[in-house]
Amino acid sequence: MQPFISVIIPYRPNDDISNPKKSFEEVDYPKNKKEIIFIKGNNPSQQRNKAIKKAKGNILVFVDEDSSFSKNYFSKILKLINKYPNTEIFGGPVLLKENSSVFEKAVQNLMSNFIFSAYAYKRYKSSGKNKKTFGTELILCNMIIKKKTFEKIGYFNEQIYPQEEIELLERAKLKQIRMIRSPTLLIKKPQRKNIYEFSQMLFSYGKMRAKIKKKVHFNIINILPSIFLIYFLVALIIHKFLIFTPLIIYFVLTILGHIKNIKKPTQYFLQIILQLLGHLFYGLGFLTGLFHFNFGK
Repeated sequence: MQPFISVIIPYRPNDDISNPKKSFEEVDYPKNKKEIIFIKGNNPSQQRNKAIKKAKGNILVFVDEDSSFSKNYFSKILKLINKYPNTEIFGGPVLLKENSSVFEKAVQNLMSNFIFSAYAYKRYKSSGKNKKTFGTELILCNMIIKKKTFEKIGYFNEQIYPQEEIELLERAKLKQIRMIRSPTLLIKKPQRKNIYEFSQMLFSYGKMRAKIKKKVHFNIINILPSIFLIYFLVALIIHKFLIFTPLIIYFVLTILGHIKNIKKPTQYFLQIILQLLGHLFYGLGFLTGLFHFNFGK
């Protein structure tokens, strides 16, 4: 028996929602067993909560307003649910849509690189096998959650955006909810289109991650960019060779970490620049969230 599936998409007043709408219409699944819920507003966490309560389906699919998915996307979801009946949360990677710019490709490659994203790199890379996860490898714009799960762990925290799934998955982990990442469960969407959007994204990620971690637990990986930012500023003030040694090591690792793209020089050098900017802005955002500084959103 095929379960009823509800696709939930929060969007802002001026967003283009044509991509997921088209994908939903073309997906290979009975019309009387699926629905798509577009909910407009300016608080995605609150919007998702309203949609969850409104949804008819027992299986809830969370994607973004600019996402697209294949015709067999629902079939892949069903296979996972049938194969892992005791698992309540599923997810997969987010890949870059076709015909993207060089800048978007650089951002996507950066996000899918372990040196930049640590274990979160799997959110942007379709590699590996179906694997149990504790949430680090899952991303909300490609996440499937059984509706009954929200009765156990509660809804999205409406004070948190972005990174709201991090806090939700922390609660799921505490309740010992089983989670699976599948590399074949794919979503495609655009990436940040310029340095401003990219820097703003990393700043907001860092800021909200600090607020979340104050409520749960700290992870050294999340703190490293802030330590790097402080070191970087000190190195600029104290002009001594020894203090530049860690920075030199950082750049060597960065250059080697992206070496596979050296045949695309523009993209390659963009990735190196964006890695430095990304770590610095994430670190700045983390410190902002940690100490409640008044600048930044």
